[in-house]
Amino acid sequence: MVRILGGLSQIPQGLAELRNEGYGTGHGRATRIVGIRPRHADLATRAAVAYASFVLDTLADPDAPWRTRDEA
Repeated sequence: MVRILGGLSQIPQGLAELRNEGYGTGHGRATRIVGIRPRHADLATRAAVAYASFVLDTLADPDAPWRTRDEA
């Protein structure tokens, strides 16, 4: 599980790197880089959804490690 969580934690950084390398429309170089295919965009989107879903589920978990007994 630790290995999976480690990979999941790298998703935001990877997405930021894609954006900053010019693959996005709002950041990075003035000219767009070619080479990204729809499957790559789909992978990035699904990875972002997986990350966001896990973070939101963790925040909603009453047994999350940072919660005190009084909060649960």
